[in-house]
Amino acid sequence: MIRIIQLSDFHLNPKRIKDWNNYLKKALFQRLTSINQESEITLIAFTGDLINIGGSEFDSVEEAFIKFKEEIIIPTITEFNLPIENFIIIPGNHDVVRSRDSKRDELGSKSYFSNQENISEFINAAIKNDDFGGIKRMMPYKNFEKELYNDIKIPNNITMFGSSFIFNSESNCSIGVSCLNSAWRCYDENDKGNLIIGEDQL
Repeated sequence: MIRIIQLSDFHLNPKRIKDWNNYLKKALFQRLTSINQESEITLIAFTGDLINIGGSEFDSVEEAFIKFKEEIIIPTITEFNLPIENFIIIPGNHDVVRSRDSKRDELGSKSYFSNQENISEFINAAIKNDDFGGIKRMMPYKNFEKELYNDIKIPNNITMFGSSFIFNSESNCSIGVSCLNSAWRCYDENDKGNLIIGEDQL
C-alpha cells in the first residue's frame, strides 16, 4: 500500500512559526502518527504556498525558504523517518516573488502566451537553456528546490516548470511522481485565466 499525505498553504511567516512551534506542530504530528500507525506514510506532498507573500515578512525570500526547511521539513521527516526526497514540494502563488518581473514584461507575456505554439516554444527554450527570462519570479523557489534535493540518489528531473521522481516501493514497483508547476505564470491578484500548464510540461 502506498500512503500519500497532502499538505498545503502554511504561508510561513514569523507569526506562523510561533504558532507552529506552540501548537500546530503537535496537533499535526499527533494526527500523522495515528495515520502512520494504520499504514506507514510513503510520501508527503506539500502542494503550494510554503511561504507567505514571496517571503516579504522575512529579511529575504531565501531566509523564508530556509526557515520552511528548518521548521517544517526537517522536523517532519525526522519524526516519521522519511528521506528528504519523500517530502515533495510544489510551488504556489505565494512562493513566487512577483516583483522580480516587470509589469511591462508581464503584460507582454499575457499577449504572447495566448498562442499555444508560443507556449511550447517558450517552455522548450527555457528548459534547454535554463533561462529564467520573463519568469524570474520563480528563481528563489527553484534555487531552494534544487538545493533541497541536491544529494538525493533516486532518478529525478527538476526544471523550472516542474519536477519528477521515481521511487521503488517495497513490492518492487516503480512509482512515478510528477509535480507540475502552474505558479510560473502567477503575477498579481488577477491571475484567474492566466495560469498555464503547457503541453510540453506534461
